[in-house]
Amino acid sequence: MGWRILSLLLHPIWLPMASAFLLFSFNPFFLAHFNTTMALRVVGSIGFATALVPGLLLLMMRSLGWVETLELEQRSDRKFLLFSALVCQYFCFQMLRSSLPSSYLDLVLIGGLLLTGLSFLINLFFKISLHAVGWGGLTGMIMGFGPSQLNSFFPLLCGSILLGGLVLSARRALGAHRWVELGLGYALGIGVFSAYFLYLYFD
Repeated sequence: MGWRILSLLLHPIWLPMASAFLLFSFNPFFLAHFNTTMALRVVGSIGFATALVPGLLLLMMRSLGWVETLELEQRSDRKFLLFSALVCQYFCFQMLRSSLPSSYLDLVLIGGLLLTGLSFLINLFFKISLHAVGWGGLTGMIMGFGPSQLNSFFPLLCGSILLGGLVLSARRALGAHRWVELGLGYALGIGVFSAYFLYLYFD
């Protein structure tokens, strides 16, 4: 039961909202240019588009019998939800891009879009852990911004690695994934954000 609760609390559906919260809390740009009210509105908008709407869609799919379980254990059950999450993230990106100045938030949302899109494509042929993808992506994001952009960089990095390790252990203990599915998912998350930031740095 403990592993299942941990898996739910650290579900990747919360990570776009958590990433935005980290930026508003620790990024000097956001600390200087956004007040608390605006920050809460942005974080809430991201949570609505990337967590609440996909979550409600998942509940609807389960009630209609389109998926076997809410945990989407079967690879075939994940296709529609991943595509829906991709659409929701895209509209969230467009909405915030039109109402906010270009900022580091764009990098997080675009990175999330890339990860979700690649996860959707990979899922067509091979099952990987979406929990691992999400936590690998968060770690990659923190590594990408680095000490010059995020205050308390090292504690944040250590915390994301520790929590990611707990999530991977929980998924393995629950029998939801093999180690190869967990490892590939985590590597995909870190790899996509690392490659994306390297492209931006050297562009």
